[in-house]
Order: sequence, then C-alpha cells, then structure tokens
Amino acid sequence: HTVRGLLIATMATGVSFLKNSLDAGDTRAAMAVCEKLAAKITIHGKNPGAQSLNLKVKSKGLPLNTGITDFFTANSGITTSFIIPMLGLRNNTDTAVTLRCGQQMMKRSLQPLIKALNELGMQVQDLHGNGSCPLSISGCLQGGSAHIDSPNSQYLSALLMTLPLALKDTE
Repeated sequence: HTVRGLLIATMATGVSFLKNSLDAGDTRAAMAVCEKLAAKITIHGKNPGAQSLNLKVKSKGLPLNTGITDFFTANSGITTSFIIPMLGLRNNTDTAVTLRCGQQMMKRSLQPLIKALNELGMQVQDLHGNGSCPLSISGCLQGGSAHIDSPNSQYLSALLMTLPLALKDTE
C-alpha cells in the first residue's frame, strides 16, 4: 500500500504523511518517480526493529509539473503500472516521455494497459514492439470509453485511481 500512498500523495495538493511505510525496492522506485514529478519526499526516521519508514510528501498536485522526460521504475511492477496513466496528468503532455524499467519488468507485458490508455486519449507506444518497457508516453488522459483485459489487479487499479481525474467521464 506504500506505493499507492506515495502516488496518491503526489497527485494531491499539500502535505501527506505516510507512517510505517515499507522500506523496500518498490518503495524506493516509487519515491524516485514521484520526486521526478515534483513531489518533495522526506524520510522522518526509520522505525526501530522494523523495515518501515515515516514519510512526508509535499506536492503541488495536478497537473503534475515536470520537465523530466526520462523515468525509471526499476523492477517495480506496481510503480510501472500506476505511473503510466499518471503521466497523462502532466502539464506538458504534448512532450513525450520515456519510461524505462529493469530487466525483470521488461519481460512483463503491459499491452492491455497500453491499449486501454490509447483508447482513453493517451499515446503510449512500446519502443521495442513487444508490449513492454521501454515506452514512449504522451497525450492527456482524456477519459471516455475503454475495455481492458487485466491479467492482474494493478492495471485496473491504476485506471481506477487516475480516471476520476481525467477530463471526461469514463466507462
């Protein structure tokens, strides 16, 4: 739940506190991406005897304000899946960004999510033609109508988290 909390806090305006956040690779990958999306994240101590952190996230909210054009999500499947539609909520969606990931994630197909986001107004293209990272991402998350065959809950959750923020209603 830590990654979801970081991403939601990045889309929100103001300051969010995440207590007992898991200190893991997925968390660190999400923190790096959120910071590239202009969130300011500070660690307010580790919890003794536990692999958890207390985090403070300060963000100006939407649209996400970034001039960064290269994002890396390591091997974090959840960060990769959730960040793709969030990149359609940037202030400069006409500028393409590249989303790269680690070798393990490059083996996982993102094709159902890519297809749905293209139907929803974004332009998401897999650069190697294999349905996975690296991706070129541009265009605004418009909303509208889409169909997704989701092999896991992450794709659907990523859409459910971002589509209420799209320009149009979605079905």
